[in-house]
Amino acid sequence: MLNIQPAKDWTDGAIGFFDLDEKTYRRASGLSQSLLKLALHDPFHVLQAQRCPMVATSAMECGTLAHCLILEPHLYGEGKSHVCRPKTYTNGKGEVKPFNANSTECKAWLEANEDMLILSAKDQRTVENMADAFKFHPLGKTLLDNGHTEVSCFWMDAESGLMMKSRFDILAENDDDSITIVDLKKVGQESEHDFIRSCCDLEYPIQNAVYRAGASQVLDISLDKVRFIHASIPDKAPHCVSFRQMLPTTMRKGEELMRKAITKYAEAKHTGVWTTIQGFDCPDYYLNR
Repeated sequence: MLNIQPAKDWTDGAIGFFDLDEKTYRRASGLSQSLLKLALHDPFHVLQAQRCPMVATSAMECGTLAHCLILEPHLYGEGKSHVCRPKTYTNGKGEVKPFNANSTECKAWLEANEDMLILSAKDQRTVENMADAFKFHPLGKTLLDNGHTEVSCFWMDAESGLMMKSRFDILAENDDDSITIVDLKKVGQESEHDFIRSCCDLEYPIQNAVYRAGASQVLDISLDKVRFIHASIPDKAPHCVSFRQMLPTTMRKGEELMRKAITKYAEAKHTGVWTTIQGFDCPDYYLNR
């Protein structure tokens, strides 16, 4: 039996599975899969991303709340994880008006809630329907019942000596001493073609390689004992959840790209040369004018 129980005691630089809140994980040392995707193009972009983190869009915030309700339901709730924007407000004359961000009263409400995620009632229903759809799916329910959620994983890359990190949405042990890692993704009403395009554009194979490498290192098991699954949850009704597993050819490409990104970052860190000027050509339609 494998020990996949996340530890609660953690210090920066420790190796293993840990039960950390997201803010602590974000501050922890280590290269994540998202930083490696940047390093693949230019290692200096890693430094820039660390000093200027990405700001979530409203669409991303809905996905974050759905994650919260599915994986950490004790943290979800109006006034805890978010607030709902009222449909109406009462002005100084006692008149009930549609909510208007330009009005004095609505400006005051927005200012009072500036540190919270602000949703419309419609978006809140979408979040809750997405979470319900995942829990209703038999595989989703089984994974939640038998797995650990929001597991922070830290390990040392043997070739480069760099500290690495990942955060698994769900980590579950299988009957054959293998494990399953699940990553939840909010999507539109996508086709299989749309998913494959997103897989390429957003470099899912690198994420697959990084997550599997981390679990393999921490548990000292072979990569073929680590299964990585994408769970796509549409934000449009009927919210039909899909589970997909990458096939070996694409997984190998992900491992190759992961190693290339780690090597580029390690060399930049060693030499102090963080960026290069990249040459380019215009496409044939321009050159052949």
